[in-house]
Amino acid sequence: MLSKLAKEHNRWYSMALSICGDEQLSRDIVQEMYVRIDKYVKDESKLIDEDGSVNAFYIYVTIKNIYFKWFNDQKKLEMYQLRESDFYNYTENYSSDHWLSESIYDEEEREDMEKAYQRTVDNIMIEAEKWHWYDEKLFNLYFLSDMSLRDVANQTKISLTSIYNSVKNYKQFMLEKFSEDVEDFFNGDYDKI
Repeated sequence: MLSKLAKEHNRWYSMALSICGDEQLSRDIVQEMYVRIDKYVKDESKLIDEDGSVNAFYIYVTIKNIYFKWFNDQKKLEMYQLRESDFYNYTENYSSDHWLSESIYDEEEREDMEKAYQRTVDNIMIEAEKWHWYDEKLFNLYFLSDMSLRDVANQTKISLTSIYNSVKNYKQFMLEKFSEDVEDFFNGDYDKI
């Protein structure tokens, strides 16, 4: 049975290459297909048509299933635990240089802006610390890291919808609570923050 399959090796390789697009992976998939056919197909009639040719559809499905198994295995992530040590100290490590340009503001105004910005961030962090531990950790994980909502959902195994709704509520709450501080900041009233 394998000798009949091997005669059309280039055809199976082309199928695998059309599915995954990677030459080395295609070779591995075809070799895995040979192993699986040898191990699991006991009835040759599943593989060989009445006219003596190899059932190409059966081989295609086998190759596709091997690829999807490999692909899904690559996507699996370990459970991400929410621990205090996972979060860096945002207020000490954050630099506002990406939005403050020295060429626009003089040094004194720049220092006032940075201090006002830091006070606003500190106030937000203090407010978040008052929340339930779940909300605080989720807030920190999303807002203090470069993770997207989908990344947070994948790592924590919390549904994307739940995280989206929670983040939306956090944003709304913080905007309402600190809207005056933000307005003062953009108006240049840094001493009111």
